[in-house]
Amino acid sequence: KDGKLTASQTVNDDEEEMALPMTKGDYKVVALSGTSDEYQIPEKPSLNDVIVLNSTKGAKTPLMMGRADIVIGGNTETKAKLTLSHAVAALNVTLKNVPTDVSAVQLTISPLHSSLSMNGQYGGEDQKIKVECDLNSQGEWIAKNTYIFPGNGKETIFSILFKMED
Repeated sequence: KDGKLTASQTVNDDEEEMALPMTKGDYKVVALSGTSDEYQIPEKPSLNDVIVLNSTKGAKTPLMMGRADIVIGGNTETKAKLTLSHAVAALNVTLKNVPTDVSAVQLTISPLHSSLSMNGQYGGEDQKIKVECDLNSQGEWIAKNTYIFPGNGKETIFSILFKMED
């Protein structure tokens, strides 16, 4: 009710069921999937605490989140099914017809949100993500899948930087 952590459980197997013994009351259950070192998550989060994207290169794993309000009463068992939704966008870019004298390509995208609250609100300082591209055998420059929080401005600035000999 007051947004403080009451119980938590880590589930490492899709066959494992979650079971949390809790007392009577109103609760909001928050589930996260795809967490990694690229996301800074408080050890004992409250609903107002935020998940921060640590890297200016984005994340390699897609963060997913699900929430449900539940009321626990009496001695009966309460079950909740949570549907997890993507909390990040996938950035996947292929650049064709890049001049052959280009030796490196970098993408920059901004302004983006840098955090997501446990209550589902995006925020934080403006963030800029920089992604390096690799040249493939077909002469295309590819940015591997990178996961980012959504944009937070009226416009999204998408810059392509070419490194050339001169």
